[in-house]
Amino acid sequence: MTSELEPTLAMAESLQEITNYLDAFLFDGKLPPCFITLTRNKKVIGGYHAKDQWENADGDIVPEIGINSNLLAQDDPLVIYNVLIHELLHLELSHAGTGGRVGYHNKQFAERCNELGLSIQCGDKDASEGQQTGQAIETNIIEGGKAETAIAKIPTDLAYYAKHVLDIDDDGQPEQVLPGQPTPQKPTEPKTKTAGKRTKYQCPECGLSMWGKAGAFVMCGMCTQTMIES
Repeated sequence: MTSELEPTLAMAESLQEITNYLDAFLFDGKLPPCFITLTRNKKVIGGYHAKDQWENADGDIVPEIGINSNLLAQDDPLVIYNVLIHELLHLELSHAGTGGRVGYHNKQFAERCNELGLSIQCGDKDASEGQQTGQAIETNIIEGGKAETAIAKIPTDLAYYAKHVLDIDDDGQPEQVLPGQPTPQKPTEPKTKTAGKRTKYQCPECGLSMWGKAGAFVMCGMCTQTMIES
């Protein structure tokens, strides 16, 4: 990758190079082709995997992985890699036919997390202590695990990092900043401030609601829509 590339090409190339490396190091190079996109939609807390979303002129169909670009405004680069690996796991299981229902994290997902060095925290309302399966699952990189080792050896950096946090409003438009107002910055509150707190999530399509950990990524298994904190 060269610095002469246009920003869109540079970012796409670096994302693809990182994904290819993680595929080789963590998934034995067996992941199928995937379209990776960035979003600033505040309804997407972390990321998502969606099956068979794109088709080219030859009829080739590929899935999509979306990443909230606001994660790139975080100081810790592990945040973005954690989400990317989480979604690549969904891609792997979906391709193998063992992914289960959409949005749910099943036993196979938990087993692969344990193999790759990802900790699991379930945010489902009725979750038992230590539960590793469920709808609202948060993963984190375990120190010394295979995932952390892979990240430490990634041979390329992302071409760009988000400078500000910018969300998309309910009309699909960037939230406006009035003249004279400062551009919204990334949150400065320590993460421990919301640790242990639970919040209500609701599906924007069918209205299904549930409780989970604040700031989690939750998807409705019926509608495949990202559930919104309320």
